[in-house]
Amino acid sequence: QGHTDGVRSVAFSSDGTRIVSGSNDKTVRVWDADSGVQIGSPLQGHTSVVTSVAFSPDGTRIISGSNDKTVRVWDSDSGVQIGSPLQGHTSVVTSVVFSPDGTRIVSGSTDKTVRVWDADSGAAVISHTLLHSLAYSITFSSSRSHTLYDGQILLCGCPSMNRNVWQPVHFYEDGWIRGPHNQLLLWVPHALQKPFYSMHTILVLPKGCTELDLSSMTAHGYNWERCFKPIKA
Repeated sequence: QGHTDGVRSVAFSSDGTRIVSGSNDKTVRVWDADSGVQIGSPLQGHTSVVTSVAFSPDGTRIISGSNDKTVRVWDSDSGVQIGSPLQGHTSVVTSVVFSPDGTRIVSGSTDKTVRVWDADSGAAVISHTLLHSLAYSITFSSSRSHTLYDGQILLCGCPSMNRNVWQPVHFYEDGWIRGPHNQLLLWVPHALQKPFYSMHTILVLPKGCTELDLSSMTAHGYNWERCFKPIKA
């Protein structure tokens, strides 16, 4: 306990010894993972709700995104802000993350852009506009050539007919993609099983994986075979 309002985001350090939290009270706080005791003073600087927090891979820095449209970088030991806020988003920053090597910061926003920043200088490297979607969540692959380390993660949740309800969809080792009631949706040939990304992935940096596009798949479950069209000799 310590925040004076709702907690919006939490993350572990890579060694599991610390936890960082961001809150509606506009502060970022660091905690000892074993004792639960707050480490140092709150990290203050944001002028609105802190929506997303993350540690750098080496644990020396913390990043935070906020409704104040900025991304801030902090020294995780002293709690001092490093440099000026990263500015460029024109609306709420919803997600922030470090690249696996710690050289890049990526932020997503309700302004429908994903921005890449140099983690040392704070300079903007890339800005990508999403035409139809909001960037609520961002993640890096632990391998530069993969979208995510394990393709199964991408299909852990797909929208049902009710957009407010998420149904579990999983990709299994036998190549079958099965729905929430274990119904067969699609079989992926072994050569294409890893890596790939789905239509629910908004942006991939870099591209190059196999894309799984189910947008035209109207028959599935027990009738999946209707999607098969044999090649005539």
